[in-house]
Amino acid sequence: MDAAAGPGAAGAGLVDDVTSRLERRVCDLAHAFVASPYEFFSEHELHAEFYAACRQAFGRATPREASAPVHLFRHEYNTIGRYRPSRETKRFDRRADLSGTERGGVGSLDFAILERSFVEAHDHLTVVNKDEPRRVRLREWTKAEQRALAAGIEFKMWHAARTMEPQSSDVGALTRGFIADCRKLAHEQPRTSYAIAFTHGADAPPYARMLADGHAEFRERFPSGDLRLAIIARDATHLRGDWRVRDFPNCRRD
Repeated sequence: MDAAAGPGAAGAGLVDDVTSRLERRVCDLAHAFVASPYEFFSEHELHAEFYAACRQAFGRATPREASAPVHLFRHEYNTIGRYRPSRETKRFDRRADLSGTERGGVGSLDFAILERSFVEAHDHLTVVNKDEPRRVRLREWTKAEQRALAAGIEFKMWHAARTMEPQSSDVGALTRGFIADCRKLAHEQPRTSYAIAFTHGADAPPYARMLADGHAEFRERFPSGDLRLAIIARDATHLRGDWRVRDFPNCRRD
């Protein structure tokens, strides 16, 4: 079975089979990270391992008038919305108002699973989502309760940099990034959203507050959305949301 085939009510979530396959791969990555956390020097290495595990796992679909199908699982997929520059406000606090003179640029989702119905209803360049005139039309399409994204997945990582344990500045930077990811997911409105943080630390010091703040930022912008959060530390995994796969290393529910 491929990704959910068609738009549905906000918060309906992925179909069970897709959810299980996606979350199983997140869980496998968590186990690999906890087994050898210092083998991962950067978030990009987490991306590479996850991409290799998922690339072939969610099927393909053929864009309208195209000659070949594309994979539904994508890496660094552009946002449909445009957002105010971060120096002017909190990152992804709100979409830019493109009807006026307000500036704004696109971001990207670390990973996305495209809706089969979206791919089959649009030409290849619209599905690629790199062309702004086509993106304007896609924004209008999504306003009509159509959904382009079956899932959006964001990763963040605390790096062991100056010492073997993350410092307060590292914690602060990751917390801000994690919450910004929750805002971005809320604006993009995938069928199911995932924000996942990894830390080289023995535990995530502000995990309860971080999960609560990320959840609150998402709910403020997308009250009916399906959000699943995880913080994966060396000795504990903290989950929040309706995770189907829960055999994460040293799992705790928050």
